[in-house]
Amino acid sequence: MKIFLIGLSGVGKSTLGKQLSDRLEARFIDLDAEIEKSEQNSIDFIFKNKGENYFRELETKHLKSEKIEFDFVMATGGGTPCFFDNMNWMLQNGVVVYLQLPILDLVSRLSTSYSRPLLNGTNPDEIELMLENQLKERAGIYSRAHLSIDMRNVKLEEVVSLINWTNK
Repeated sequence: MKIFLIGLSGVGKSTLGKQLSDRLEARFIDLDAEIEKSEQNSIDFIFKNKGENYFRELETKHLKSEKIEFDFVMATGGGTPCFFDNMNWMLQNGVVVYLQLPILDLVSRLSTSYSRPLLNGTNPDEIELMLENQLKERAGIYSRAHLSIDMRNVKLEEVVSLINWTNK
């Protein structure tokens, strides 16, 4: 089974992805980490020095280069499904799971987190505004996922059951 986790920054794609991959005995892939490894630079550096277009092309290349013959759980970047035909490709090649949290929960997480390229707000109000704008732009694409999960009180076994049911 191929599982693609999508959603805004800070929603828990990497955290849940690691747990899911362990539970399902599948490889875990963090798309951003794969890009950083291949470029030998941080995502932030790539955005600042080579631009978002360069990053999005790299992201698409890495997304579509993953070996289809083995099972994996992939934590994508927040914008991954929104560029080129990435969402269509993920929908055709696996189970796409949209992870959701209220904006204020995300602001709380991101205000105390490391810098993220598209969330360079200097205070929680700016981060909240950026997240609200991103969600407005991305909601239509995110809503195409096979499954949506509210991450507030989610239990790993419930997620596994929902994914297994969706994949039938």
